[in-house]
Amino acid sequence: MVTLAPETPGAAAYIRALTAEGICVAPGHCDATEEEIALAVAAGASLSTHLGNGIAATLPRHPNAIWAQLSEDRLMASLILDGHHLSRSTARAMLRAKGVGRTVLVSDSVTFAGMPPGRYSSSIGGDVEVSGDGKVSIAGTAYLAGSGSCLLDIVCRYRAFTGFPTAEALTMAVSNPARVIGKTPALVPGAPATFLLLDTSRDEAPARPVEILHNGVSMLP
Repeated sequence: MVTLAPETPGAAAYIRALTAEGICVAPGHCDATEEEIALAVAAGASLSTHLGNGIAATLPRHPNAIWAQLSEDRLMASLILDGHHLSRSTARAMLRAKGVGRTVLVSDSVTFAGMPPGRYSSSIGGDVEVSGDGKVSIAGTAYLAGSGSCLLDIVCRYRAFTGFPTAEALTMAVSNPARVIGKTPALVPGAPATFLLLDTSRDEAPARPVEILHNGVSMLP
């Protein structure tokens, strides 16, 4: 998979060459116009990289690159639903626009995920801060430095965050990503598999992983 900015000179030709080799191309980290996004999709782009993030903090109300990608039915969208990258209202609107079948959940998890609150030195330069709610940001700023949540965290908190069923999160975190890379998410005899047992019995509370079995071996104590 390749993420690129559609406004880059030669982007359409590059997208056609990549998709001809079976590589998924995704607009992202861009400042593209509606026309440039339309050209990228026509050339074969099929997925938006973490829609709503990796883009300028201030945009025209309309049109802009977020609306253009959100309205494009040929684009699936990956979303970071950790509670920090997108607000609840934005997440719900994007999920309703794209639907479960055209959404992929991703984590953007970084080295500092799960660390106690505090300030840490980053190997890529500068310090990062981990807040009490798990937010990871560039020290002294409001800018995110990745996510403090892994994909399992996002799946488990999906219902509490969005108000939508946990089953949707499982589809968007497992089946849809497989389709993006050309895989068939089906169980067949003899194939390796990981099974996740979730407790979703508590209304409005995060789901709880009860057990993960990978090829029959338990991965939770």
